[in-house]
Amino acid sequence: MTAIRRWCWLACAWGLSCGPALPAAYSQHSDAARQATLEGRHADAARHWHAAAEAAPDAKNRDEAWYREASSLQRAGNHARARDVLKRLATAAKGERKIRSTFDAAYAQLEQGDETAGLDALERAIIAYPDSGLASGGVTRLLSRVSEKRGPSAEKRVLDRLWQRLREREVGQLLGYRRARWADAHGSPQQALPLYLETMRAHPYPLGRYWDEAALRAADLQVQLGNAQAALTLLKNMLSHRETSDFVGSYERHYSKARYRMAEIFRDELDDCRGAREHFLAVVDDFRTSLLRDDALWNAARCAERLGNLDQACADLERLVGDWPESRYAACANGICPTLPARGRCHPYLMNDSTTPKR
Repeated sequence: MTAIRRWCWLACAWGLSCGPALPAAYSQHSDAARQATLEGRHADAARHWHAAAEAAPDAKNRDEAWYREASSLQRAGNHARARDVLKRLATAAKGERKIRSTFDAAYAQLEQGDETAGLDALERAIIAYPDSGLASGGVTRLLSRVSEKRGPSAEKRVLDRLWQRLREREVGQLLGYRRARWADAHGSPQQALPLYLETMRAHPYPLGRYWDEAALRAADLQVQLGNAQAALTLLKNMLSHRETSDFVGSYERHYSKARYRMAEIFRDELDDCRGAREHFLAVVDDFRTSLLRDDALWNAARCAERLGNLDQACADLERLVGDWPESRYAACANGICPTLPARGRCHPYLMNDSTTPKR
């Protein structure tokens, strides 16, 4: 090992750099900008970042300094100048800074009240970079802003326009799901259901980011349309993936909702309280982190009551009071099982029937 290589090895081991030194002016202005930011002097920080960009040794450091200049200008309240810097970056920069600056320039226009130009710029950014991680956030913000300012019909036009161009790109997953949601909110179950099913088909488990939400909502729509068995088939299919998944954590909340929804369908649509009770208890026993467990145990007890098995209902309620003493249902347990102690005021609506509002 030569002396130079040995020195570099030791320097790297001590956390030092063997690369070329940055120009003194760049380092000085960068340090001054960071200090000004810490002290809340954002206009001064912007001036130093501008000077650092002029002294930058390469495009990467220049673009980073420009981007930080824009951020400091925004913090200083100089939004017009910040937008100009972001537009320059969107034109001259490369890589991630170019993409981020393109989106940020559009957001800056919207924040300054330049609605038409800002929305147009944001739509162009999404079309230009549909596979960027920023595109999904851009779509969400664009559609929300259009709906708020121009109404649902205008939102639908933008959504359809983007869908036609980008359905095969990364952001197409979100666009497809948003089309289903729009039809759900502003159309009819007959319009929304096939769009949710198409979302599931086009982007199936486990890589479909909206697969589980689409499955749950499609099941609800099947119930609305009188197809209880079709709803159960969707939910059973969803739960079958939980049993084989190696990473159930990200889906666990939706899986517990699926099991709970199956219990409701058995009880309310099929008038099968025995089957409903089985699924309610599965929520309690199989989903240890679910917030629905006390709801499920209460409804299991109400099903036992409806079936005439008061002993089983009391056993369920004793478990509920013991495991969830702060539950809204604990105060109602005495109304069904007098052997249990009274615990505060029971809300009368919880005792009306076995159908209780979901959280």
